[in-house]
Amino acid sequence: MEPNSQHSSGSGLVLIGSGRFRPFRNIWMLEELGVPYTHIPASPRSSTAGQYNALGQVPILKDGDFVMTESGGINTYLGDKFRKTGRTELIPAAGTMERGQYEQWVSFILMELDAQGLWVHRKHAELAGLLAPACPVAVETSRVHFIKCMKRLAEQLHAHPSSYLIPNFGFSAADILLVHIVGWAESIDASPRWDQPWRETPTEPMRTLLSYVSRCCERPAFKRAKRKQ
Repeated sequence: MEPNSQHSSGSGLVLIGSGRFRPFRNIWMLEELGVPYTHIPASPRSSTAGQYNALGQVPILKDGDFVMTESGGINTYLGDKFRKTGRTELIPAAGTMERGQYEQWVSFILMELDAQGLWVHRKHAELAGLLAPACPVAVETSRVHFIKCMKRLAEQLHAHPSSYLIPNFGFSAADILLVHIVGWAESIDASPRWDQPWRETPTEPMRTLLSYVSRCCERPAFKRAKRKQ
């Protein structure tokens, strides 16, 4: 049975993908922007997802006849599209140093924390036998890499403890990605050979990271997005 639409509107924006997965990043972004959209909470590899993505992956954004995938790219597109008309500005303008920082942190989060860290773990531990064989070496390698990268981000945040990843800009779509990643890491804490990096390294930078995450999770848009999971 196909999922029902939620948050329907007359807008041409349609977001496909359950908030239990990476599409949460895009739901949060849309809620921050305050633009109308239709949400179809389809699961990965569902027939709905397969209509628009040959890999069956979510999220998928439809903007009229335009269709795009990848959570980070979708948020950047939305931030640029609604820069002046959205409720808030979440993407620095192109050509600025702040935009360079934004692109840097988005790439780092998606490549190092998501792809090389959490996703490798998930494929070889939680989804072992479905997407990839069980591989304790890969799981441990991904765990060590994730912790190393989280330490770098914690130090970045600790240098500006009351700010965000881009200090001279403020809260951005890069923060949305990082907070979602931290939540994902917490959700698999009970899995074999995994531990939260802040438990292994209870340093001041890690405490700053936890304070930052709590602050972001108090945002009204985050709470509205959580209700759509």
